[in-house]
Amino acid sequence: MVRDHPYRLRSLVVDDFKSIRRAEVELLPLSIVVGANSSGKSSLMQVILAISQAVRSRSAGATFPLNGEYARFGTFTETARFRTRGEDASSDRHIMVQVTLSDTDERGFFRDEEEESEDSAVKRFYLDWHLALAPHESPASGTAKIDHVWLRCYEQSEDNEPLTVMQYGIDGIADMASKEAEPAYRVLVPMHPRGHTDQELTRTGEAYVEHVEDEESTRLTCDAVHLLGAIPRQTYALSTIAEAVGRRWWDIAQIMVTSLSSTDEESPDLNGQKATAAVVDVEADDLQLMIDSATKAAQRFRDTLDDRSARSWIPSMMLQMHYFLGEQFRKDPDLQDGITRGLQSLSLEAFLDELDNRLSEHSWAQEQVWTPQEDLGEPSVEWSHVVISSFFGRSVKYLGPLRKAPQVLYDPRLRDLELGLSGEYTAAILHANSHYQIVPIGSDTSERVALEIEVNKWLNRFGLATKAELKDRGRLGIGLQIRPIAGIESVDLTSVGVGVSQILPVIVLCLLAQPGDLVILEQPELHLHPALQQQLGDFLLDCAKSGRQLLIETHSEHLVNRVRRRVADPSGADEGMVSLLFAEQVDGVTELRQSVIDPYGGSESEWPSGFFDISAAEAQALVSTSLTKRYRETD
Repeated sequence: MVRDHPYRLRSLVVDDFKSIRRAEVELLPLSIVVGANSSGKSSLMQVILAISQAVRSRSAGATFPLNGEYARFGTFTETARFRTRGEDASSDRHIMVQVTLSDTDERGFFRDEEEESEDSAVKRFYLDWHLALAPHESPASGTAKIDHVWLRCYEQSEDNEPLTVMQYGIDGIADMASKEAEPAYRVLVPMHPRGHTDQELTRTGEAYVEHVEDEESTRLTCDAVHLLGAIPRQTYALSTIAEAVGRRWWDIAQIMVTSLSSTDEESPDLNGQKATAAVVDVEADDLQLMIDSATKAAQRFRDTLDDRSARSWIPSMMLQMHYFLGEQFRKDPDLQDGITRGLQSLSLEAFLDELDNRLSEHSWAQEQVWTPQEDLGEPSVEWSHVVISSFFGRSVKYLGPLRKAPQVLYDPRLRDLELGLSGEYTAAILHANSHYQIVPIGSDTSERVALEIEVNKWLNRFGLATKAELKDRGRLGIGLQIRPIAGIESVDLTSVGVGVSQILPVIVLCLLAQPGDLVILEQPELHLHPALQQQLGDFLLDCAKSGRQLLIETHSEHLVNRVRRRVADPSGADEGMVSLLFAEQVDGVTELRQSVIDPYGGSESEWPSGFFDISAAEAQALVSTSLTKRYRETD
C-alpha cells in the first residue's frame, strides 16, 4: 500500500524561483513532470538540486550557495523569478521554499510510554522546513542570504490533522560580524567525532524553540544559531561565564554522581530537590565543596579561553567538565558524598546565585559567552538537522538529460556511488561495486542481491544484452563491453546502438538507490525506440514499487501511457502511487497543475497543450492531406 511506502519527500512549495511564481506540489512514489520545452519543468527539479548541493556544501552561517555540483544558477537576480512586463522592479524579492519530509519514528519520539511494547507500531513523523532567501549585499555574489528559517515536526492524527511536537523559528538573521557589542568569547559548536571547527554563529532576530507535550507548550528564546548547510543545528544563548559554567557543572555533577554510585546501593534521588530550596537548607561544608569545585571549573574554562593553543577542545564544555569532575573525585573521595548531599538539597537557582557571589571579585566572570542551549525534549533542533541533512545530503540521486556518448574506455575515477551528471562514472562505479548488495527491482522478494546480477537482468529484459563486462585497463580507464542478445562475443558500446549507453546509467542509478531515496531523472527516454520507452515506464514503476521515490521529467507519451496502463491493470500499481505534474507557461510564468492517475489510468486534469494532442493532430492532418492529394489526382 502507498501508505506504507517509505518515500520521504512528501511536498514542495516554491515561491519566486526561476520562472515559477508559486507552486504547491504533492509528491508521490512516482511523480512524472510533462510539458512543452521551456515550460519550466526543470525548475521544479532544480529547487531540490539547489537545496541538496547547499546541504552537501556544509556552508556555515547565513549564506546559501547558488552554485554547486548539480547546478550553477549564477547570482540571486539570475536565480529569482524572471520579472514580467509591468512588474514593479523595486519590489522586495525573496525566494521561498518549503519541503515536507517524512520518515519512520524508529527512535520513538511519538510513541506513548504506556503503549510502548515490542509489538507497538513504529509511527511516521513529518518535518516541515521553510527557508526564505534574500539578495546578498553584493549583487555579483553567487550566494543568497538566509533571511529566515522555520521548522516544524509533527505526526498525523487519525483525522489527518497535524499534531505539532516541536517547532523552531528564526526571523531576521544577521551575520555576527555585522553586530556590535558581541561577547568577548564564543563557545564553539559542540564536539564532532572528526574534530572541531571554529564555525561562525549567526545572530538572530526573533528566534525560538517550542516543544509541545500533552497539549502544553514550552518556548525557549534564542540569541544565536549554528547554521550548517542552511539547516539549524544548535541554538545558543548569551550568558556570563559564571552562569554558563555553573549550569554545565550542575548537569555533569548530577550525571556523574548517579553513574558513579555503587551498584549495590540505590542511586541517589537528584530530581526531588525543591525549586525554592535555599542555601540555608544545605550543610555549609557541602555547599563549600560545591562552590569550590565550580569555581575551579570556571577558572579553568577562563584560562582555556585565553590559551589559543587549547581552543580545539573549548567546544566540548560538557566533556571538559566530565574530565574535571572525574579528576576531582579521584583525588578527594569525600567530594562525591558532599556534592551528592548538596544536589539533593539545593536548587539550581540558589546554587547559581551563590556561585555568582563567589566569583563577583573576578571581572571575567561577568564576561558574556555563547553557550549551547539545552534541548527542551525530543525531537530536538539537532535531530531535525540530522533528518534534513541525511536526506538532502545522501539520499538525493540525480542524472541529467544528456548522458555521455558511447566510449571504448571510461573514466576510472570513483565518486562514492555518484554516477556524475551525465553518467560519466557509471563504468567505474559498476566495476568497483559489482558485488554491492542492493534491493532488487521488479522482484517478488526484497532479499538483497549483487548489483551486477540486477544490471544484467534488466539489460536482458530490455532486450539489449545478456550481460555487461567490465575490465580495468589501468591508466587508460575502465573497459565496458556487453554481450548482445544474439551474439557470442562481447563488444564495446561504440559497436552497438547509442541506446545502450543512454539507458545503462538510468538502470544503475535506480538500482544503487536505497528504499526511501529520491531519484531525479531528466528525459530518461532519450535515444530509445518507442517500444523501449514503454519498457522504461515499466522499469520506473517497478522501481517506485520497490520503495524508491522517483521524480521524472519526460517528453515521452509512450512512457506515460505505459505507466497509465499499468495503473489501470488490476495487478499493476497501487492507487495513489503515481502523480502527473503538468507544466505550462502563461504570460512568462510557469504554472504547475497536479493530477493523480485514477484507477482506470485516466487523469483528473486536462493534459497540457501540445503533449498528447500532437500525435492525434498530426495523424488527422496526414489523413486530410492524403485525401486532398488523392482528390486532386483523380480530378
